[in-house]
Amino acid sequence: MTKIAPIVLAFCVGLSASFFTLPLWVMSAITFARAGNRSDLLGFSGSILGSVITGAIAAIAVVYAWRGISSQITQDREAVTIDLMTREEDRIEAALPGLEEALNFVDRLSQRLSREGMSSSPDFAMVLDDLNIPLEADQLRAALADQLPFTDTRTKITIERVVAVLIHRARKVQSDQHLLKIRSASGTQHDVNVQVLHISYHAMREAVAFLDDRKQEIAAKISSYRARLKVCREKIVKAMDSQ
Repeated sequence: MTKIAPIVLAFCVGLSASFFTLPLWVMSAITFARAGNRSDLLGFSGSILGSVITGAIAAIAVVYAWRGISSQITQDREAVTIDLMTREEDRIEAALPGLEEALNFVDRLSQRLSREGMSSSPDFAMVLDDLNIPLEADQLRAALADQLPFTDTRTKITIERVVAVLIHRARKVQSDQHLLKIRSASGTQHDVNVQVLHISYHAMREAVAFLDDRKQEIAAKISSYRARLKVCREKIVKAMDSQ
């Protein structure tokens, strides 16, 4: 399209120049037809030749001007592309370490809860305590800030909500087990212990499934960022080669 545009433009300019000089050679043609004088013939031919030369010069000038403008437009566009893609590249490179850090944190939680769920006496709250995750909400943010120093604010808030769900479930397990022991005072100790363990096992399985879903979400985001980073770098190289 860009190659055809100069030709079309040059044709239009030449055509315009011909129309502009149309009265000159038309009048000469009429005079020549009436009188048949040789000088009129020369004047008529000169008018036509002058129109052709003028149109050709104008067309050549337009073509060269268009080439210069087109080249400048291309350079400006590539410069803008490099600037935008470089900024995007910097943003992604800054975000990736934090996302990988968050993924490792959630993975540690999941693996630890999974191992605890296979033990003879699983303890939800103990797992969180072993991982230095406080059950108190006012201490949670500071604890996560220490464990996730490179994670961006948005991802850190997401992790905070994930951990808050785990804390809520850990407290619910403790509450349910306590109520069960009170209500089952008349039953055998063995039956009570079995039901208490059942509550813990069930809570562990739910927590691991919940964490695995969050791991997939973070991993998908990392994969998307890496693909975007590759595209940015390819566009930067292509734009630099075009300059």
